[in-house]
Amino acid sequence: MKAFVIIQARLTSSRLPGKILYNLCDKTVIEWCIYRSKKIKKIDGVLIAVPKDDLHKPLKSFFNSIDCDFFLGDEKDVLSRYYYAAKSVKADIIIRITSDCPLIDSNLVDSLYDIMIREKLDFITNMAPPSWPHGLDVSIFNMHSLQMAYKNAESNSDREHVVPWMWRNCNINNRKLIKGRNIALQEFYNSYRWTIDTIDDYLFFKKLESSFGNKLFKDWDWKYIIKKISSNKIISKNLVVDRDINYWKTYIEDSK
Repeated sequence: MKAFVIIQARLTSSRLPGKILYNLCDKTVIEWCIYRSKKIKKIDGVLIAVPKDDLHKPLKSFFNSIDCDFFLGDEKDVLSRYYYAAKSVKADIIIRITSDCPLIDSNLVDSLYDIMIREKLDFITNMAPPSWPHGLDVSIFNMHSLQMAYKNAESNSDREHVVPWMWRNCNINNRKLIKGRNIALQEFYNSYRWTIDTIDDYLFFKKLESSFGNKLFKDWDWKYIIKKISSNKIISKNLVVDRDINYWKTYIEDSK
């Protein structure tokens, strides 16, 4: 059984274009995401899913320069991009991570993967609803679930955001098409914001870089990061940003 991390990546963010190539310590944002993803014990590889249009030629050149595997697919239909990327490497299990989360936690992903295999789940997530820091979001699903979503999802919001169709059609929402589970924390940490979506997010990470250096990105797990941030009283100014704002914007457009 082959498991792959697939990281969706683009340069055309509406709020912070090119953010994944911003620098943190000695690497770009997406390089830290790749670095931490490669620490996941259960995987056969990491694949970047990139839009195939001309606007993303610099991204393709960048991934070639760092010897990172990538797949070219549709920019707007990210579900299609994931489906064909997974088919290209014959993945049985897909771990979905986004490229603006440089603190993704490999131990957390390994734990979710173990639960999924042990309980024979089709789909597992930690964001339905979210209780973890924003930036640790992960969804793991088998190829069967991805194929069902690819064939049946119709709305723009479902196709742009990959996993909502799976959420709605699994037993998390009392549906029976997919056997799924959400892993929640007993104590909620969802007020912590560790993703890069705006300039304030990036400036927050630059504060972390200044305080802790690259050991934050190279070595620390999420619990230790919370401990160090709390003890140093480093606060993000951008907590007001809704973690699902892009999804809800597209969903509202679909509803008109």
